[in-house]
Amino acid sequence: MPGYSKLALTVPHDEEEKYKCIHCRFILRDPRQNMCGHRFCFTCIEDRRQNSSGFCPACFEEGLHSEDSILCREMINHDYAIKREMRNLPARCNNDGCGWCGVFQRYMNHELECEYAEMVCSSGCTQRMKRRDLKRHIQIDCVMRLINCEHCDTMVIFKEIKIHERECTKFPVTCRFCLKQLPRDKLQEHTDRSRGNCARDREWCKFHDIGCNETVERGKEVEHGDGAIDVHMQLLLNEAIKVKSFSERYEINSRDINKTTALVTQHQNVVEILRARVEDLDDNLKKANKQTTYSLAPENSGSLHRELEKTENTAMEMKTKIDALVIKARTSEGVVAVLSREVERSEAGIRAAMEEDRRDKERLEAMVNKLKAQDKVMALKDVTLAEHDLQIQSLEMAGYCGALTWKIADFASKRRDAISGRTLSLFSPYFFTSRFGYKMCARVYLNGDGMGKGNHVSLFFVVMKGEYDAILRWPFRQKVTFMWIDQNNKEHVIDAFRPDPNSSSFKRPTSDLNTASGCPLFLPLSLLDSDRSAYVKDDVAFLRISVDTSDL
Repeated sequence: MPGYSKLALTVPHDEEEKYKCIHCRFILRDPRQNMCGHRFCFTCIEDRRQNSSGFCPACFEEGLHSEDSILCREMINHDYAIKREMRNLPARCNNDGCGWCGVFQRYMNHELECEYAEMVCSSGCTQRMKRRDLKRHIQIDCVMRLINCEHCDTMVIFKEIKIHERECTKFPVTCRFCLKQLPRDKLQEHTDRSRGNCARDREWCKFHDIGCNETVERGKEVEHGDGAIDVHMQLLLNEAIKVKSFSERYEINSRDINKTTALVTQHQNVVEILRARVEDLDDNLKKANKQTTYSLAPENSGSLHRELEKTENTAMEMKTKIDALVIKARTSEGVVAVLSREVERSEAGIRAAMEEDRRDKERLEAMVNKLKAQDKVMALKDVTLAEHDLQIQSLEMAGYCGALTWKIADFASKRRDAISGRTLSLFSPYFFTSRFGYKMCARVYLNGDGMGKGNHVSLFFVVMKGEYDAILRWPFRQKVTFMWIDQNNKEHVIDAFRPDPNSSSFKRPTSDLNTASGCPLFLPLSLLDSDRSAYVKDDVAFLRISVDTSDL
């Protein structure tokens, strides 16, 4: 690790240099000396030797290149002399809130146990805090701490407890029928219509048989019916279309059956008439035979025989017709039977089609629910990606020279949002005075703020919480200059101010952002809209914020 804080030693400034590491410029920690005479912290010289050019940086800056400037293990020695000299130097702890003072030898031990030292949480949340607060943070406040789910006794990260509760099989959920609370894994058994013990204060909608899957509280059937008219009408329309299709097929089959039945009836009537005539002829023949045998004269026998032959021929013809009609009747009965079976098959097919339609609806509903769940997951991922993109964009735009040129695109739209109150202000990308310096940003009110509301553009400077605030000088005292750039390079609007050291806006930040401070009357809106200037051109404006870093 690098050396001790530069504020740890309370020695004159001209003597301080001999106790500093050439590489990290902090107070020497476990000092080493190279053959060239320059001193390093142990970790600094190892890092320099392995990852850099392998030469002493001080010799390189002085232009003195020799074999002694090479950083190799054999030429690096413990600097016991400077270590002994530093032991009795006056020292103090510069951790905020700690008033420890003593000699440097004791400071080295104090630094390892100072309760006011800033630490990073080791559980993975990366939050920084004082050492004395670390134990409580890890046990009570850390979002990455492990906690025991009170429902299923599973160890879960505190940050993910809500996600776990949405999946936990023992988490209590409310039955939508009887409003009773019970574990999630018991809900299906509880609501089972045949085996469950649900009191069912809710019932299926009366349109359930044709596809409505809503459940309704008793007494609120009318309210549900009024609210679901469109759904019910669509279900009825679908059912009506099916019934109409079935009716059309049934009508066609019924007409065929009726025609065949009428034909069979007609044939049966004809058969009955023919049977009656045949019976009459049989009676006549019997009577004729009796008369021929007992009472007819010989002179009439020839004509009688001819009459008998004629009657017999007629009877034969009638029998032939009767046989043909019987065959037709049997054929018609067969056709009727076939048509009846066809109707039965049609009805069975319609029932099967309706059942398949119901299953298709259930599958479609399941797929819709799955798609909705996937949409929610995708939306969460999109939000996460957008946050990451914003962080990457901020890092890419961050400057480390104490100046920022801020491009505001879609200016007209952003100004309309400011006037309507939808988006009152805009924050610029953050920037730094140096790689390890102050973190800052700007804030602009395009329709003004405070005294400038409605008549000026207000521009403010914001000090942000940074990584290296602990080693910076507070309060912030650097001169700040604002410039609204005229894109015709004629009349830039410039204003500057020096921070008030007594203002909380320039003290060390305790939250992400300090209170903004700056110029509420920076640029008149009349001048912004003037045709004589080009403060906005092609719907784009440019602002420059610069901080004087000459005395840092």
